[in-house]
Amino acid sequence: MRKAMALAVLVLIMPLLAGCWDRHEINELGYVTALGIDQTGEKVSLTAQVLKPTAARAGVIGEGGGRERTFWLVTAAGNTMEEAFRDLSKKSPRRLFLGHTRAVIFGRQAAEQGVSKALDFLTRNREMRHLVWLLVTSREAKDILAVQPELERVPARGAMGSNTIVQHFTSTIPAVRLNEFLRTAEGEGIEAILPRIEMEPPAGPKGVAPEDLNIRGSAVFRRDRLVGWLNDSETRGVLWVRGMVRHGVLPVLCPGHSGRWLALDLIRSKKSIKTRVEGDRVRFEVVITAESNLSESQCPEDIFTPEGLKELDRANAAAIEAEIASARKKAQEELQSDVFGLGQELFRQMPREWERLGPRWAEIFPTVAVDVKVKVKVRRTGYTNKPLKF
Repeated sequence: MRKAMALAVLVLIMPLLAGCWDRHEINELGYVTALGIDQTGEKVSLTAQVLKPTAARAGVIGEGGGRERTFWLVTAAGNTMEEAFRDLSKKSPRRLFLGHTRAVIFGRQAAEQGVSKALDFLTRNREMRHLVWLLVTSREAKDILAVQPELERVPARGAMGSNTIVQHFTSTIPAVRLNEFLRTAEGEGIEAILPRIEMEPPAGPKGVAPEDLNIRGSAVFRRDRLVGWLNDSETRGVLWVRGMVRHGVLPVLCPGHSGRWLALDLIRSKKSIKTRVEGDRVRFEVVITAESNLSESQCPEDIFTPEGLKELDRANAAAIEAEIASARKKAQEELQSDVFGLGQELFRQMPREWERLGPRWAEIFPTVAVDVKVKVKVRRTGYTNKPLKF
């Protein structure tokens, strides 16, 4: 009897043990490497950059004798993201798979009208990874996806490689993933920024040299809507206050010599913020501590004396203060968006004051006072201390 019952149980659970019921063969999938989201009238326009596996191999030649494009672009529109994506699927001979998507790019009009609806679709989709990179362009996103980078056969990989390199080596863009944007946009006392990606004019003759992509500066949001742009130095000014500057180069004029420059290579930095509140008046004291190495000098004489190095530290600090000041002025006076996260600092340090001021923070932020102090130390000067003389 026991054997019969055990056998019956095994027979009943066997259908549940099949691990391949939802399998999809590799040669049946169309791998979406990047998505572009635009606004077309009242509808959302979705563009998918789909990898062409055979063309992605090195040395594949197209019909005209040139290199064949490694991707296929397909666009569809709909009232919702899901409707547009289903319409994309009708145009593809393979099932479109989002598990390998590297980047999502928003066109300007779509970003200005709000990205929350698109992000709702992306976060609910079980294939989409929350580590996907987000970017914004001032033109239509589908134009960006049509560019084939020179050094990468997979365009999305090239764009994301540039995104990571620019952020790591210059700290002039914010590299932001989907989960990070959601955490910032839904948080209190801080607004989100995303890197800006644009098409670069061809370096050679038009029609011969291809266009390329350039990631520079940032797009500024207020909640989920694009409200403006920051250039490279303004973006780094924001990142200084956020404590996100790791590396970069600061050009500084030689003390006492206009037209001659020094290049200081940033190696590390940290920030601290103190908050004071008197009624509705809020004041922040931001202290930036940084270290740098000298990587180039055009100065005609030896400045590497004790007094010369102090002067160099002061010039370095003044350059950082200028970046923060320009970012603060634009964020407070023009964009009125707390991209620095000062409201978040108020919440952390004085939660009771934030409970009182938080609901009106959008009105209060443009009036807050920000005092910046920068402490910089030049650590190393390279293999030589003296300028070259010819």
